[in-house]
Amino acid sequence: MAKLVKQLTDTEIKKAKYTSKEDFEKLKKLNSNVLRKNKLSDGKGLFLILKSNGTKFWQFDFSFGGKRRSMSFGSYPTVSLKEARDKREDARNNIQNNINPINQKKEDKENQKLIFENIAEKWINNTANLSDETRLNYKRSLDKNVNPLIGKLEVHNIKRKHIVNVLISLQDRTTVASRIYNLLQRIFSYSAINYDLEYNPVDFNLNDLITRKKISHHKAIINEDKIKELISDIKNLSVENRDYLHYSGVYALKMLPYMFVRITSLLKSKWDDIDFENETWLFPAKNTKTKEDYLYPMPKQIIDLLMDLNEDTIIKSEYVFHSAQNNPMKYLSRATVSNYLKQVLGYDGEMTLHGFRSTFSTTTNRKKGEHGYSEDIIEACLSHSERNRVKKAYDREYIDKYIDEKRQLIQWYADYLDKQ
Repeated sequence: MAKLVKQLTDTEIKKAKYTSKEDFEKLKKLNSNVLRKNKLSDGKGLFLILKSNGTKFWQFDFSFGGKRRSMSFGSYPTVSLKEARDKREDARNNIQNNINPINQKKEDKENQKLIFENIAEKWINNTANLSDETRLNYKRSLDKNVNPLIGKLEVHNIKRKHIVNVLISLQDRTTVASRIYNLLQRIFSYSAINYDLEYNPVDFNLNDLITRKKISHHKAIINEDKIKELISDIKNLSVENRDYLHYSGVYALKMLPYMFVRITSLLKSKWDDIDFENETWLFPAKNTKTKEDYLYPMPKQIIDLLMDLNEDTIIKSEYVFHSAQNNPMKYLSRATVSNYLKQVLGYDGEMTLHGFRSTFSTTTNRKKGEHGYSEDIIEACLSHSERNRVKKAYDREYIDKYIDEKRQLIQWYADYLDKQ
């Protein structure tokens, strides 16, 4: 009859301490029945090994192929008592099926490297021409929308039905679903090349699965009377009321009507990007949607606002608009600026941050007879990329193109807003 072994308890494990050989000999002289307690048994081959440095780890002793063998299950408390027992039962089942648990552990470890979330991270880290922010956004999007469903699955075992389930879960957020679909296509293409997938599970058209909602354009105010009211409300925002307003957000919103650059590009700006002597503001390619440098000739209104912002700035930062949490290492969140426009000023449903671009475009196109500049100049002010790639390739001074015309049109528009 097999010898019964009293099972360990968490309390006993926590209290267990390593006994040196010298201490053991002393205890043995006092009590000949003392057992050396550096290898605590839980039964069925599972032991907790106590080390002199204070660490404790799980060891499983077993016989396989007529030989005595041992394998580690990890350290305590990283691997709990229950987890160690579960590992022991898995190993015993393998032995009964004539599988060496040590070899199975190695195989499982290799398979762990091939789970989706690991492969996706490799693709993100190894793909060239991605900005740090894009890599971070990809990781966040996968962690939120994909990994909870298929992150732990080995890529060779992921089928079309798994991808369908991921996308169906996003059917009420069609824009997100489209981004995830494109992301999954690229990751599985990478997997097919590097990990010899038999087939790519993202082999269907997203439109056959999810009907896209009609795209709604950014809300923008284009009526002259409403523009007048909007500009007046923005100008009346005061940095003095710090109970609910942050000066970075206030100044960002005050500048946006005159600048009509994309909000993310504006908020990522650094003071070093601004040339006060030549009255220009550079938006580097890494911060623009077109991935091209954009040079903005500043009207006098923007220069005055920058001077005022510099005086009102409490915490010095490399960013023109630093975080509303007064962290000089981070730039301001667009959500802060959007909140001031929509909630504080009450333009929710009427105007968006991106809408200032539409307001500029509509107004300047409508009033060509007053300012005298063509659509090409208007488009250049909006930093739209040159559609003719051949023409652009030979235009080596693209960043300075139309700079004088842009300066005059932008100043005209700033003056137009001030007259409202």
